[in-house]
Amino acid sequence: MERVISKQQEQIYRMLHHAFGGMTSREVSEKLGLTMACVTYHMLQMKKVAPQLFPILTKKQADVYYLYVHTGQAISDIAKALNIATHTVKNRIYEMRRKGMFIPWMQGKRVRYQPWMDFEIRMKF
Repeated sequence: MERVISKQQEQIYRMLHHAFGGMTSREVSEKLGLTMACVTYHMLQMKKVAPQLFPILTKKQADVYYLYVHTGQAISDIAKALNIATHTVKNRIYEMRRKGMFIPWMQGKRVRYQPWMDFEIRMKF
């Protein structure tokens, strides 16, 4: 028997997923007129049918993920940018790893191009 995702499950998924808006379960349940238990049930059913669509990050986790993985910022810089403590950033990274996200271990800061570097270049190749 082939199992598929219903339209309502897709709608709930898109509303919850960090790439599409990142609403909380409470916000989704209020917006769709469902109970929290119903939203949770639909997400559990979806996880059985399509586990590749998970994990789903919270808004705060998604912010930390973007700054840490995509921009390569150090934990202390992320804490300053998001106005949170460094241990909070570390906890969010830990939570994401526990959810199954692949997050590489960073060794210090990555070097990124900055406009001021143009004047420091001796030879371009």
